[in-house]
Amino acid sequence: MNGFLIPILFSLAVGSTTVSVSNSESLRGQYDQRLISDIIYHVFTDSYDSALSLCDSIIRANPGDPSSHFFRAYTLMTVMTEEHDNFYQEAFFGSLDSVESLVNALIDTCPTESKAWCYWYLGNVWAHRSLWKARFGSAASAYKLASKARKYYEASLEIDSSLYDNYAGLGAVHYWKSAKGGLFRTLGFIRDEREKGIAEMKIAADSSVLSRETARKTLVTILADFKQYDSAIVYAENMLAQYPNGRSFLWGISWSHYHKGDYSQSCEYFKKLRLILAENPGNYYKLIACDAQITRCLENLERIDEAREWATQAMSYVARISDEVREEQKDNLNYLGKMINR
Repeated sequence: MNGFLIPILFSLAVGSTTVSVSNSESLRGQYDQRLISDIIYHVFTDSYDSALSLCDSIIRANPGDPSSHFFRAYTLMTVMTEEHDNFYQEAFFGSLDSVESLVNALIDTCPTESKAWCYWYLGNVWAHRSLWKARFGSAASAYKLASKARKYYEASLEIDSSLYDNYAGLGAVHYWKSAKGGLFRTLGFIRDEREKGIAEMKIAADSSVLSRETARKTLVTILADFKQYDSAIVYAENMLAQYPNGRSFLWGISWSHYHKGDYSQSCEYFKKLRLILAENPGNYYKLIACDAQITRCLENLERIDEAREWATQAMSYVARISDEVREEQKDNLNYLGKMINR
């Protein structure tokens, strides 16, 4: 059976009627694929309300389909990451719990080929719980949850070695486990699997069914972290052409140019990013980071007067920043304060 259709079997199997694979099912598969592409487009262009609204409309129409619950959780995690705020915690975990419950109700009785997708969904559930822990909890807890996610991805591949979506999850687990290993990796207690993780993520970016775009997005971050800045810029620019003004891609390009020492290009992209951030600064976490980087670019370009002016402008909204954000951004705020008095 075409793997393109397999995720759709979830929604068919949980109903009271058994539906055979037919032309109508094939059309349904194409329709759902298009809806998922629409959700991803809204997420990648920072239109989160539109993405959530689309997810909710699909859930209302077909509450037994785990894909819409999963992409709702994915959207909520992206919002919390981009805004650096944990305001959707309850809804996020509720969506993941829904995916887990729906899949567990099906996994013992579904066909073998569908079972591979079941394990993929469960891997994603635990991977996203790990992501939340890494962002808002403890690294140790995140590591344990990621290890559980990896086991589900590997179980899925044992059933269907061509389900390349699993490599997006495995690539992230292998890369970040090694990248965050620090001294333990250097001393050999943790294997360095960063290149393996990148290779796996590229497989998902090239060949997966539902994870292709999210894998391409993740590669921007991973390649930049691995100091492959030119490759990160290429991926980010391609994604930016497809998803205009996507903040995550502008961050990737801006930071990669900065680390390459191309401060002029970095400054221009950070300024483009700032225009978008300023429209809705939220808790100001990202705006502070952006303003600090623009100031650093100007300083490195020896445009000291401009750097001082930019720092002064940036510090004008400090009174509106919460104590929590002020503490998290104290290094950038201290730098901006020193630049004003330089």
